[in-house]
Order: sequence, then structure tokens, then C-alpha cells
Amino acid sequence: MQTSFQIERQTVTFNAMRIRPELQDENPLPDIDLFFTARMGNDSLALLAPDMRSLLYKKGDQQTTDGSEAGLTVLRFPELGRQRIKKEIVGAEVTVHYGVGESNGKSTDIVIAEAIVDRFFVDPMEGGTIILGWRVRGKPTGEENGRLSLILGRETTLTVVPPEEKQGSLGLDQ
Repeated sequence: MQTSFQIERQTVTFNAMRIRPELQDENPLPDIDLFFTARMGNDSLALLAPDMRSLLYKKGDQQTTDGSEAGLTVLRFPELGRQRIKKEIVGAEVTVHYGVGESNGKSTDIVIAEAIVDRFFVDPMEGGTIILGWRVRGKPTGEENGRLSLILGRETTLTVVPPEEKQGSLGLDQ
């Protein structure tokens, strides 16, 4: 079963921002890399792979924490530490929910269309909590880059919607 990373209005920390020129593109906007992390319950591992939680956690006697399923709270391999996850989502729509929502009838959210979401990592912790991190690559406008720089290092709210999967043709219309 293929899973696709999707979050809706998730509280995240906006950790870093890197602006770089893209010389092979017709679009004159520079590429930008945005780095985010979120503290989540280990049930969120299903966003990356359906069986990852049972791989990293086993049943324990302690109470559950934020969103973790009862029992799966003890790390199987505490010495494992942070793990990189090879996953890339091309064509995602990423929305940084910014400000109060509307200003002069116009949304203040920053929407990055056709973004690439990659460089995932998971840092599992005892008790059923994980730190999930990822990078967003896209082309926000110069004005949006300025607004993003104002929330750098702070908590914000983020939505990531993967592209719709295209169904293959059955070859019946020949």
C-alpha cells in the first residue's frame, strides 16, 4: 500500500530557509528550500509508511502520550536515533497559514504550488512521541520570501496536500 504524506493545519516549527538561484529554469524566481519539524504522536509514522510504527516501537506499560496508540510507546532500538526516510513528493501544494487569514479581501496565506517535499527524517523518542522533519522546495514570490523570513525560527501552521494520483488507462478506448 502506497502512502502519501499529507497534513492539514499542523503546528510546525519553521527551522531554516535557503534561497538559491535556479539557472536552468525559465521562471526567473529563485528556488527556495524551507525546513520544518513537527512534534507528533507515533501514529503519525503512517504518513510515511504504514508499518513503521510497529518497526520502531513495541508495547510498554506506561500511559500513552499525544496521539500514540495504547501500548506502542517503548522504542525497540533506542540506540538507533534519527532516521532519514527516502521519500519525495513532486507537485505538492504547501500552504503556510500566515497571519489572520485575510487582508483587504485577499488571503494572507503563502501557497507554494508544484512544490517538492523531501528529505524526511524521523527522530523517535521514548513514550510514543516523534520529531518529524522535512524540506519543501518551491518558488514563492519575493514578497512571500520576505514574509517567510519574518516567521523563521517560530511555530506556524502548515498544510501539505500531495498531487492527485493519475489513474492509468485500461487501454479499452482503442
